[in-house]
Amino acid sequence: RHDGFQVALQPHEGWRFVTISLKEAGKGSASFRKVGAGDLSKVGGLQFQLPAVKKFAAYLDNFVLIKGK
Repeated sequence: RHDGFQVALQPHEGWRFVTISLKEAGKGSASFRKVGAGDLSKVGGLQFQLPAVKKFAAYLDNFVLIKGK
């Protein structure tokens, strides 16, 4: 948990795709997105727009959340 957000990673098709879900504690808002493993290595950071108009960047390394801001 980082900055009041819950981040969950779920692998699909042998880690070829992952579902990244962000949920703000106490508000029930969530954003879901599937990305390719290659995109993670190239981008290095993913931004999600939550319904509450708050941006949350999830930085991943080997499918592990290492930083949130």
